[in-house]
Amino acid sequence: MRTDLREPERIWPSSAALFNGTYFNKLYNPVMGKESDEIFVGQAAGEWMVRLLGLESVLPEDMVRSALKTIYENNGDTSRYALAPIKVTKEGRMVQRDCAEQAWPQYTMVFADCLAMYLGMEEGMANLRHFGRIVTELIQAPCTTTLWHNCVTGLPDWGGIDRYMNTPSIWFVLNAMTGFHPQLDENAIKFDADGYGFRSAAVLPFIASAFWAKAEIGCGRAEEKYVKISFDKVFLGVRLEKLRIGGCRKVLAFSLNGKEIPFEEKRESGREAISFEGISIVRGDEIVIIFSEENVKSGLIV
Repeated sequence: MRTDLREPERIWPSSAALFNGTYFNKLYNPVMGKESDEIFVGQAAGEWMVRLLGLESVLPEDMVRSALKTIYENNGDTSRYALAPIKVTKEGRMVQRDCAEQAWPQYTMVFADCLAMYLGMEEGMANLRHFGRIVTELIQAPCTTTLWHNCVTGLPDWGGIDRYMNTPSIWFVLNAMTGFHPQLDENAIKFDADGYGFRSAAVLPFIASAFWAKAEIGCGRAEEKYVKISFDKVFLGVRLEKLRIGGCRKVLAFSLNGKEIPFEEKRESGREAISFEGISIVRGDEIVIIFSEENVKSGLIV
């Protein structure tokens, strides 16, 4: 069945049927009389996917947060498991099935931890750091991780699918930290000024097929922050006419290579969108956005 992600009301009824008040059941098929209330680490994968694509959330955020919290409390219970098993019972025990002890930490990293970071939940980064300790201190092989691990011991199952999600998972983490999306078909760039990686001074990569850039986040005057985007490599023609900035912050100034650019500002789907006369980006260009720490509530600057 093909579903238009721009029409969440078409997706909502089936998803609501799976939600049991705390998390999404793994299976609910009233026609076949089948149901499973196992807790699956990938139950909210679609919510991660729409964010990765720069689209709006489909499900109510309180449902998604509740589902993630349930995953971390049960699959991610470090008093029972070294790494989160793919599925557990509603009591947090391993399910009775073949390979029940399998943990897929990169899978959990993408479908749970990245989503948690998009939502600003500390559990996402905490689980990533925990996996980092497992591969560096226990396994002592951080550069040769496999997908399959034993959830109880944390040790790798080298007979597993070694290269399934390992390499791209780290790039998804970078996206989750910044909310960056190169919407070049609209001559726009999108990022989240309140993203997990933007909470303190940092330098984070903005990687796209058309360019490589880095975003420096810092503080200006007492109530201002800035983001400086430096374009280190430009492979294709890049023209910008709009920036979409999540995080409910008012843009105070926008400049290219030190020259202030006039812009118009409005709210778009909970983000500050600034529009300006089109600019062509070349290697070495720097864009600086200065924004207030004041939040925008109900479309108003307060």
